[in-house]
Amino acid sequence: MEADFKAILAGHAALLEVIGINLGTSVNGPAAGPSIYPSAYEQGCLDPCIRYRKIAGGPGLHMQGSDGLSNDLVQIDIRGRTAASVIEVRDVLVGPHGRNGLLHPYKGVEGSTDFRLIRLVEGGDRGIRHEKPNDIDYYTASLDFRVWSRAAA
Repeated sequence: MEADFKAILAGHAALLEVIGINLGTSVNGPAAGPSIYPSAYEQGCLDPCIRYRKIAGGPGLHMQGSDGLSNDLVQIDIRGRTAASVIEVRDVLVGPHGRNGLLHPYKGVEGSTDFRLIRLVEGGDRGIRHEKPNDIDYYTASLDFRVWSRAAA
């Protein structure tokens, strides 16, 4: 699911317009692509950028056993050098005023995953924070999305 989740993000033109493109290198050699990272930001990535990680989940169940759905909680962190850049990325993901964003709501098939529904969790937008590690100003926002998915047929 995680690779297909990243593919949704990396394949969206409006999101690619507002996030940086990584032109650096990784442990596997030269890397180029959108600044979208699983778990941790890469050193030297351009801002704004996104990291995502599955923070909870499990199989869906009913009285007769598994329903075949996975019910996961995915956290997306947005980092930027200005609050405005973080808001711009957030608005692409959840839509202005919580309507018609890329991930809120989303239904569709990507790769080998049938995403039945992706939506922002109530209370899942924890606002913008200011951080200053190593004398560099960053603004960050964290968003939690509930993801119901199953293997595509």
